[in-house]
Amino acid sequence: MKIPFLIADCVIETSGDIRVRVAPEAGMPVHSMFLSAKEDSDVQGGNVVRLPLTSDGAVLRRTYGRLTEGRWNLFAEYPGASGMIQRRLRAGVQDLRRLLDPLCPRPALPLVSWIPYRTADGWLAIRSWERSGHAEASDIEVDGDVITVGGWLLGPSPAAGPELELELELRSRVDPARTITAVAKPAPAPYPAWEGTGQGFRCTFPAGDLALGKAPGDELWDVYARPGDGREPVRVARLLDDIADKKEVCTYPSTEVRATARGPVEVRPFYTRDNALSIRVADMAP
Repeated sequence: MKIPFLIADCVIETSGDIRVRVAPEAGMPVHSMFLSAKEDSDVQGGNVVRLPLTSDGAVLRRTYGRLTEGRWNLFAEYPGASGMIQRRLRAGVQDLRRLLDPLCPRPALPLVSWIPYRTADGWLAIRSWERSGHAEASDIEVDGDVITVGGWLLGPSPAAGPELELELELRSRVDPARTITAVAKPAPAPYPAWEGTGQGFRCTFPAGDLALGKAPGDELWDVYARPGDGREPVRVARLLDDIADKKEVCTYPSTEVRATARGPVEVRPFYTRDNALSIRVADMAP
């Protein structure tokens, strides 16, 4: 007899907790649920977090403890003839509306962000981030040969004044130490509920500044927010919404820069697989 999939729905609660319910039509007497941090479906030796089952599903509570940053697969356990059987959960309905509520929960350091999602092959998983420092990307604009990056730096406002600096760091193997720094202007909080949790910034810089190198091939620049009070730079990323993988979803236009020693190049902001903001400089055909 073919065993049916176990389909699980999940909902984000007001507290930011994640509630998971197995569809009753599965017909399986589910005993408990757990998460495994392994990339594949083999839970042996993996990092496991158990979620006791209640009459209204299992809950991953924000007070439960932190999840290691990465991707977590969800499983259910039920009794079989020779012991407990572990089965991975298929993704059903996902109600993630609360993740768009600025009070769910109000951002703070250390940052903890959990986003449930459906994998490419239909399984239910959770993407987790844990950061001691974080700058949330907001508006990213490409206007002609000018790029603007706006965001919200979590933590105390700089003691020396309202300004901070946005630093772009090149990830090129040819010249990894090369950086460009541009001074940012203060900006309001994205939401009134975020007031007091950090410092807003908006920074504009010429795309051509990133294309002055002569190295052939693509160059990647990573975007950091650097406070003006001596704190370490922190990565600019977009983690506080309901989209677990932004690389193919949140895309930006490119701009062409011609006045460079290496010939015409295309400059485009993009999100990495970790939802961090980076900028690609790619050679174009002359």
